[in-house]
Amino acid sequence: MSNKTGKEKQTSGCSAWPAPSLRLPVDPAPPKLIRTTMSQLWERLRNKARALKLEVYALLLAYHDPRVPWYAKAFAALVAAYALSPIDLIPDFIPILGQLDDLVLVPLGVWLVTRLIPRAVLEDCRARARETFDRGAIKPWVSVLLVAGIWLVVLALVFLLVVLPILRRMSLRS
Repeated sequence: MSNKTGKEKQTSGCSAWPAPSLRLPVDPAPPKLIRTTMSQLWERLRNKARALKLEVYALLLAYHDPRVPWYAKAFAALVAAYALSPIDLIPDFIPILGQLDDLVLVPLGVWLVTRLIPRAVLEDCRARARETFDRGAIKPWVSVLLVAGIWLVVLALVFLLVVLPILRRMSLRS
């Protein structure tokens, strides 16, 4: 134990710590996240979702543009099909991961495809997409039905080409 006086104790040690007699402000201003109301948060999420929907539609328009390279068209078609598809890589009923794939994979795919498409073409497609959205000419249920129909055709082909022959072989063995 050292024999330091009270004066030595105050000057020694870390100067960043306040003396015990000093008090911090009682009620500092709340952080920005706390001040944001739930309705503002939902509004921001809705705006982000609308922007992502607009980007996906712009990618579909870019897919049909002849100025876009073939590899960008192929990737744009994959991203748009995944975004519109009712079938996910990770099913939505799996907690957290089911929604996380939609929150990560679709924006990541959109970001990557927008880097592959020439800037002038992408701006033109975005402008056309905004015009279409402003007119209300988009019928989202038509896209969903189209993608669901494609999935049904794929499932039917898998059944006819894979499952049915296996069932026939199994019945011949019996």
